[in-house]
Amino acid sequence: MLNEAPDISNNIKGILNIRLKKVYSESIPKHFTKEQIAAMSNAIDTSLPQGSRDKVIFCTLYEGGLRVQELCNICVCDVHFEQYSFLSVIGKGNKPRLIYLSKNLTLLLKNYIENLNFKDYQQTEPIFRNQWGKKISRHGVTYILEKYYNLAKKNSSCHFPDHISPHMLRHSRAIHLKADDIDLMDIRDFLGHSHISTTEIYAKTDGKSIQEALRSANSVLGIMEDPIWEENPDIITFLDSFRMHKQ
Repeated sequence: MLNEAPDISNNIKGILNIRLKKVYSESIPKHFTKEQIAAMSNAIDTSLPQGSRDKVIFCTLYEGGLRVQELCNICVCDVHFEQYSFLSVIGKGNKPRLIYLSKNLTLLLKNYIENLNFKDYQQTEPIFRNQWGKKISRHGVTYILEKYYNLAKKNSSCHFPDHISPHMLRHSRAIHLKADDIDLMDIRDFLGHSHISTTEIYAKTDGKSIQEALRSANSVLGIMEDPIWEENPDIITFLDSFRMHKQ
């Protein structure tokens, strides 16, 4: 257009500079239930060194709500064992954020790092490594998750989704937090989203809050009140007469 109509070049440049609106899918993100998460975690054999590493990877990825690359980039100096232990990670767009750890995950990470016996000069070394001692890759994490997904799917009575990806654990964590009544703004900060609109997709998946709201509304209208016939002796006697007549 600039070649064909140079006289309107300013208009064309103005159109090109209009930022496109980011559109998010309206569909519910693929995720796992708490029971499915537990089944996959329990499928990991921690009696083996590799299993111990895999357990920490799985728990850190899920509980921290991390992106897979954030997990791969965690170094020794990023793990802080204090009164309130936390991970410092660099997220999308080079934005730093803190991930506070539960007592159980703190203990897992602490034991794992202590067993690796890092030296002072290795503080910038990645804590999660592959079988060759190199920093674990995205594909390596996916392979680990698929291994225990298949084991849990085979041995558990849970009905699993048709596949697994590292990001599904992040979706699962967000959905579980929302189901536990964590404020959406806190979930936004926890996940490192720039805009609340990105986090709102998890609000749409929470049927619990909708059910509570409907129950409250219905109770005002009297729709869901207890049946009054149970407290009416005349109706009970009348119904009993049918049973006696049948006998």
